[in-house]
Order: sequence, then structure tokens, then C-alpha cells
Amino acid sequence: FAAARLFALRLPRLPGRYDALAAALGNVPTLHQDRVFITEYFDPTRDDAGQPCDGTILNDHPAGSPLFGITAAEAAWASNVMLTGLNAEVASAASRHGWEFVGGITSQFFNHGYCAADHWVVRYGESRTNQGDINGTLHPNGSGQNAYGGRLAARLRSGLYVGGNL
Repeated sequence: FAAARLFALRLPRLPGRYDALAAALGNVPTLHQDRVFITEYFDPTRDDAGQPCDGTILNDHPAGSPLFGITAAEAAWASNVMLTGLNAEVASAASRHGWEFVGGITSQFFNHGYCAADHWVVRYGESRTNQGDINGTLHPNGSGQNAYGGRLAARLRSGLYVGGNL
């Protein structure tokens, strides 16, 4: 499973990259590190029932499935190993650098992944049609952006306003 090998090689590099980001942000004179908000990654791998997508992620690629689709086992690995590892590194970087970690996003996408009827993830065909290219694939769509926005707004409200009041 090539993705697992690649992930195992690259995940250990992530803390250093977050440290480099913190150093770069530290060079911005008007930026306060305690006002940096960083969000966890969302989970695009689940269907309406919260089960791993089975062969449906990217199967709308013109070359068709199974060459470009991923299996339920691969989707489960992406959710349980890759996303869990990435989100742990995001939380760790936030803690190390005094940033505000914004969680609760992964759980909001639990029934709204790529293969869900009410998906909050841009599908390959949607990206081609709506954006004119494939670069929007697997990004949050409008509903997914609203989920992010709601979590960020709640965190900003509680972090920036006394008593969480506007």
C-alpha cells in the first residue's frame, strides 16, 4: 500500500514544517502568536451512515473505477490512520506554538463525505464542471465551508470576546 509508506515517510517531517511556519509568523511584527487559529482536517472518506466509502471516491474520474477509485479498506485507513495522524500533528503544533486549535470539524463531516448523498466534499466531476479544472476535488464544498466557518466563528467568539459575547 504505497500511500501508507509515503505517509510514514512524510509525517515525521510535519512538526519541523509547522515549526518553520511558526518562525515565519514570528517575523510578522503585528501578529500575535496567540491569535493564530489552526483547524483540524476534515474527513472526506465517509458515507451517509458514517461508513467508509467503498470504491466511490474518485470513481467519477473519466478513466473510471477501480483504477482511480479507492476501496473501503483504503478509505478506512485514510480516516483512521492518516487523518488521525495529521490532526494529532496540527494539535501538537498549536500547543507548541501557542496557537488556537479549532477542532470539531472532523466529526461534523462524519456523514457528509465524498460518497454521501449530502456530501460536503467537492467531487471530481463537480470540480471539472464548476471550477473548470480538477484542483477543487476533495476540498470542502459550500456546505463544508459553512461547517468550517461555524467552528471558526464559535472559537473566535469565545477567544476574542469577553464571555464569548459580541
